[in-house]
Amino acid sequence: MWSKMIWGLCALTVVLLIGFSMLIIPAQKELKQIREEAKAVEKRYQAGGKHDHGHVGIRTHAGISDLKQSTETTVEPNNPVNINESDNRTETVAIGTESQELRYEDGIYKGLTFFEASAVWGKKYKELDVKSNKIRQETFELDDIWNTLLDAKKSLSMSFLKLIPTDQLEKAKVIALKAEPHKSDEIESFFNKIMNNAEVKTPASIKIDAQILQALMDVNREERELVAQESENLNRKFEKILSEKPTLLTKEDM
Repeated sequence: MWSKMIWGLCALTVVLLIGFSMLIIPAQKELKQIREEAKAVEKRYQAGGKHDHGHVGIRTHAGISDLKQSTETTVEPNNPVNINESDNRTETVAIGTESQELRYEDGIYKGLTFFEASAVWGKKYKELDVKSNKIRQETFELDDIWNTLLDAKKSLSMSFLKLIPTDQLEKAKVIALKAEPHKSDEIESFFNKIMNNAEVKTPASIKIDAQILQALMDVNREERELVAQESENLNRKFEKILSEKPTLLTKEDM
């Protein structure tokens, strides 16, 4: 009979040890892992907060790395874990760092934790950055078109000067060389382009081309002004959102 009782106690002990290892130990390991991940996220954010953001728009800015860091931060709600103690009491343990547990009491982030506010801020910043990249691309394209139009204007001017008789062009070149002998290379190149490289056109054709060219330049100038205004508006929005970047909460802020 005693042997049966001993074997029964041994079996009960084994069952309890297995249950402890399957339930309690994994829960504690999960708790430890979540705490370590939360601390790592906080350290990365604090390290990223040391870098200043620059304005964007058609100007280059240095805030992209901070943006990526803010938007890549995942925010998990506080997840209570129930742990059974030896006296059979159930204790609720809040998972998260101190900064996650504290919440803003006023302002635009009222009711949010630091990392929740950071996620909201990062989303807004990313949206502005996408618009900034689009404006910058539009600016580059319009600048390329403008440079092409300037080259066309120079070519058209050469065709117009090509209408002048050659002997008069030669006399004009001599006068120019005497007036500015230190620019002889530039003067020679200019008159050579007129005499040898300029496209031959009639006065009527030159007039039509000039009107079309002027219309294209006017359209391009208007579009560049609109894009420049959008860029200025975006810069002001960046200044505003940078001033709204959430700061790390401490108990002294409460």
